[in-house]
Amino acid sequence: MLGKVFHFNHQQIRRRAFHVHTVFKQEPQLSRKDKRRLIAKEQESKYQIVVDEKALKGYIPVIGLEVHAQITTNSKLFSGSSTKFNIQRPNDHVSLMDVAAPGTLPVINKACVEQAIKTSLALSGQVQLVSQFDRKHYFYPDLPHAYQITQQFKPIMRDGHLLILIGQDQYKPIRIQRLQIEMDSGKSIHEHDHINSLIDLNRAGIALMEIVSHPDIANSSEAASYLKKLQYLLRHLGTCDGNMEEGSLRCDVNISVHKPGQPYGTRCEVKNLASIVSVSKTIDYEILRQIELIESGGNVLQETRLFDQKLNKTIVLRSKEDAPDYRFFPEPDLPPLVVKQEFIDQLKSCLPESPDEIVKRLQNKYNLQAEDAQLVLHMDAVDLFENTMSQPGDDNRNAKSVVNWITSELMGLLNKDGLSFAESPLSVQQIASLVDAVGSEQVSGRIGKQITQIMYDESMQQDKKQRLALQIADEKGWKQINDVQYLSDICEKVVQEGQEQVKKVHANRRVLGSLIGKVMEITGGMANPEKVTKIMQEKCGLQ
Repeated sequence: MLGKVFHFNHQQIRRRAFHVHTVFKQEPQLSRKDKRRLIAKEQESKYQIVVDEKALKGYIPVIGLEVHAQITTNSKLFSGSSTKFNIQRPNDHVSLMDVAAPGTLPVINKACVEQAIKTSLALSGQVQLVSQFDRKHYFYPDLPHAYQITQQFKPIMRDGHLLILIGQDQYKPIRIQRLQIEMDSGKSIHEHDHINSLIDLNRAGIALMEIVSHPDIANSSEAASYLKKLQYLLRHLGTCDGNMEEGSLRCDVNISVHKPGQPYGTRCEVKNLASIVSVSKTIDYEILRQIELIESGGNVLQETRLFDQKLNKTIVLRSKEDAPDYRFFPEPDLPPLVVKQEFIDQLKSCLPESPDEIVKRLQNKYNLQAEDAQLVLHMDAVDLFENTMSQPGDDNRNAKSVVNWITSELMGLLNKDGLSFAESPLSVQQIASLVDAVGSEQVSGRIGKQITQIMYDESMQQDKKQRLALQIADEKGWKQINDVQYLSDICEKVVQEGQEQVKKVHANRRVLGSLIGKVMEITGGMANPEKVTKIMQEKCGLQ
């Protein structure tokens, strides 16, 4: 009940500078770093469900996504309240409009419209010169108006698309049906006790973009690719921060299955998914659930479902019969939204380089495969990659190696500390020195990983040492031995001392590994393993 949640400062109401106070203390929230750690751990977990051709039993999945993205602006969609609130201070940025006080009227925020148009253009959509706001009626405590202002009938954008990579240099367009502007609801807090639900209206009235795809997605992998690219695009444009862990990007999934040549099956919607991993698991589970239901003689019911993260399954929220009648009608307090073509052209001219253009540039300039270019893009590591490649040093620095070190070794270290690439303590000079040292065979890949850890640990310390790879290798005595004559002499010694083993090499190739191991032991693991292998094969008569 609202009475248990708020008390109102009537003096401030008279001054029309309304402020809401809560009578509860909210539980401590996870920091952004802690959330990143949890996401990284979730992403590392293996799926328990595998949807392959055998599991599909000839059925074709049909999947569409509805993405709700909070628009990045300083104030809300229809009020002057700030969007920069602190989750530790509920109801701290709430105006009369946000709580539906009688007599208040919505005034549209131009910045929200600009951000929506930028996103529409980046999605290659048709920006509508005239769009319209509508009321979507439903009752819930965190929606004070008892309706949401949205764009059900005349959205600001139609007919866009987003290209996703589905194979080696193979792209698939996912059509986007519409993008509409709408206002967000507040947040219900159910964890306070078992009797009362508490309401935080800081989020109420924040502008959203609802981006609705056509059902062009075939599986969970394509859905993940679509979401990753859309997330990057929104961040790249600056129209949404894309932080799913903080609720600023949420996803609803619509799923059905059918046999080839038959009409689409009955659709189920799974709402409020807060991570890409959850979206993938939901799709995999729901596909198999629907197929099993049909194969056993049952019928798929049109339902709205939720995903239980603990059980890794979907559960029923409501059926079609229980679905509310939203009673849409045009918003009487807002005129049609009219946008001039000159304004659209002006915004289009200011758009940054598109993700597709970035991928093509990375491929052409650095000779990267599409998969590697997409990986760098989706991990938001383009600047780190290009700055590393531009560092002085090896003129033949391998771009693929830079990608591997950044997205594997460095990424793993950053995930443990909940850091992003932009927050990496390693400098691009250090990364370049490491790639060059391994590429020139001055240190081995195994030693390179140890050097990476040392550089990372030192950079995290208060004095923030920024030593390069070879400086550490020199200090530790870790430089790789590449002198062929020196290695040949050691191999010869091992062969002479192990004649009985040498005789067994032709019958059992594993014996060769034992001989190579002795060479590595003599050299303290510093011998170039590839050169040792080649020399030992020659001395044992295997070449």
